[in-house]
Amino acid sequence: MQPNPRYGYFPRWPQDGDDWLHPEDTDKAREVLPSYCIWRREPTNSEYDRMTYGTLSLRVLPAMWIEVKNEGIDVNDWVEVKSRLQQSTYRIARVRGVRWDLHASAIRYQVESQGMLIPSAFGRADLRLLRSPPIPQTD
Repeated sequence: MQPNPRYGYFPRWPQDGDDWLHPEDTDKAREVLPSYCIWRREPTNSEYDRMTYGTLSLRVLPAMWIEVKNEGIDVNDWVEVKSRLQQSTYRIARVRGVRWDLHASAIRYQVESQGMLIPSAFGRADLRLLRSPPIPQTD
């Protein structure tokens, strides 16, 4: 049985050089790291773990990163944005970004609804994960 995936971010480039990356992924990693994006890390049967963020994928060895508790929502998941007593506009949206907020010490989610990125970032309490994509409405 495979261990559960772990989640975390790289706020700085590990000082050990590039040896923690698969050689074919070094250039790609330099384009996206360091960042506060929350990556999903899954062990594999090879010496490298697989890290994903949406459609991005990197192969990595153990390295210094900051692990965070998974809240059950990932990039590309469909969510319901709760109105929370009209503090937010209720909507169905797709998660486009999952990032660590240093000031709040919490994960924040960037969502897109009807093709538009919503400028506010949401906390987990503001969202409800939908188990299946919404059914498109026809007019």
